[in-house]
Amino acid sequence: MHYGSCKVDAKLSGAARNAAIRADWSGLSAKEKRRFCERAVDEVSLEPGDKSAIMRYLRFSKHAEVGGFSRAGGVKGPFLHAGKAFFTYHADAWVIRRPGWKLEDAAEPLAAAVEKCRSDPYVATIKAMIERDIKIVLEETAAEEWTVALELCPESFEVQKVLRLHVHLVLSWSRQKTINSPTSLRLAKVLPVHLGGGTPMAFHRSRSTAPSHYYLQMPKVGGVWFETNTPAFKKFNVNVRWVTGFWQTGHLSTEAARSEYVRCKMNLTANLKNLETVDREQEAELLKSRIAIIQEALRADLCEFREVPEKEAFLKQFERIRNRYDFLVLHGQSCTGKTIWAKWLFDDPQAVLEINCASCPEPDLRDFRPLTHKAILFDEASAEMVLRQKKLFQGPPTSVRLGCSTTNCHAYDVFVSGVAMIIASNTWVTELKQLARKEDAEWLRKNSIVVEVGSKPLWVERAGR
Repeated sequence: MHYGSCKVDAKLSGAARNAAIRADWSGLSAKEKRRFCERAVDEVSLEPGDKSAIMRYLRFSKHAEVGGFSRAGGVKGPFLHAGKAFFTYHADAWVIRRPGWKLEDAAEPLAAAVEKCRSDPYVATIKAMIERDIKIVLEETAAEEWTVALELCPESFEVQKVLRLHVHLVLSWSRQKTINSPTSLRLAKVLPVHLGGGTPMAFHRSRSTAPSHYYLQMPKVGGVWFETNTPAFKKFNVNVRWVTGFWQTGHLSTEAARSEYVRCKMNLTANLKNLETVDREQEAELLKSRIAIIQEALRADLCEFREVPEKEAFLKQFERIRNRYDFLVLHGQSCTGKTIWAKWLFDDPQAVLEINCASCPEPDLRDFRPLTHKAILFDEASAEMVLRQKKLFQGPPTSVRLGCSTTNCHAYDVFVSGVAMIIASNTWVTELKQLARKEDAEWLRKNSIVVEVGSKPLWVERAGR
């Protein structure tokens, strides 16, 4: 071991040199001795036995900065006194920057970053140091069960756009264990933080360390590497609720949760059905958000609409409660803006439910919400469909049953009184002429307000467009 800082004559050797070193060491203050030992642990490649002895000295030094004694020499409590422990390690040196990885181009940037970390030389060095030091930690603490994991922090990656590594360590003993100083738990030159109420064990309200071991071993988001002597599914059973809980908090991806449910081999049908339902609903929410973005973009590009004389008469009938209402028909060529005009009739496209009625015998109104929708747009609705649902298109003050069949197993009721009914059609007039019964054509004429759009667009062309 290098000892040049203590001014020992370099010409001395053997017993004379050892005596000089002991004499010089005795003359050092406790603070200097501690600084010397800390440098030896951090900077010198030591044999495990030598390193263990030096760490024991640091742990029980009266002037240790942390551990069983305060800087002033006053006694403090032990760093740990428990039968199980969960530690976290952070270091500024573990924040790495790799602009050459171009993670922004990846479909899953965090997953791509994890794969890059697994082959990165610097990360491999940290992993090798942890593998070396964990052997010393286990020898010092006599831990019976343990798991250590190296991870990439998802929050730092998503919020701060940095690659921040951290380490978790779970230790457990059959009896209460007292550790006076964290120096005996040093990994890769970093001291741990002892976590209390924020551990996965507390999260699951379990007296067992199994949830914590699983927390470090599962294929979690950001997980780079782990090592253990207590493998999940072999040394302990994995509760499917743990999988659901960690999936809910975002520690497990949907695909990883699916694989873990299969490994659990319990309630698989129900769990997979729940997973698929949640996945489908999440996709629907994402699609809804995308639609909102597109509509907001189109709002800025929206043109003014030309005056439609029939509009005022159509809306006026909704100013008071009536037994029946006329429906509006927009008849004209394609690409004249009939659909967009109807969607913006109430200055809010979300207030108009659009139903695609091309070739359908009956409109599907299961998405209709009477407290949200002010109008229903039946796009490409035919005269025959309206005749089959006369009661619906009159907007009566009673519920209307749809989806009827021999068994009515899929029947449902809607209440559309006071809701504006709008039909957009390219062939409405032609269909009326082709009806077999004149009474049907007459009924449609008497109960509708027809806007002849023709070939003229409903919007006003902006200058310079």
